[in-house]
Amino acid sequence: MLNAYLLNDASLNGAVTGEQPAGLAQRGTDVIWQARTLDTNFVVVYGEAVDGSLVSGQAYDSDEVQKVGYRLDIVTEPAISTAALCQSVAEAIVQKMRLNKASGALTALPNCGLELFDVIEITDRWSNLSQSRFRVTGIGFSYRSEGGAIKQALELGAA
Repeated sequence: MLNAYLLNDASLNGAVTGEQPAGLAQRGTDVIWQARTLDTNFVVVYGEAVDGSLVSGQAYDSDEVQKVGYRLDIVTEPAISTAALCQSVAEAIVQKMRLNKASGALTALPNCGLELFDVIEITDRWSNLSQSRFRVTGIGFSYRSEGGAIKQALELGAA
């Protein structure tokens, strides 16, 4: 299990900074988590029934709405002819956005045992990421000759 501590929450536009644990500061490392937020968390889909009347369906991500309020997207598609199809399309759009939301980047000291597609758990009592599981989708390394610092950058996706 990898423990990471929130330093910068992109979902709040960087306005909130958490406390870095003393043990990490003593080792001279920075563990940074940057979360991605939803551009839209409330979707309304409009269609046109066979008789020409307007049909609609809506879906939203309640967790995201509680955090940041409503971010509306309106989709108009005349080929959708029933309210049930509008509802289904709206739910599919929100589900796709949820999967894209469950991703981010983590920078820390290298962990030699970490491989692509491993599942890690973020533990941070100051953020909403406590006990959140993510899959490693990318690994990068950087080296700074001043001080000999090696960092490992992880791209994370939904587990």
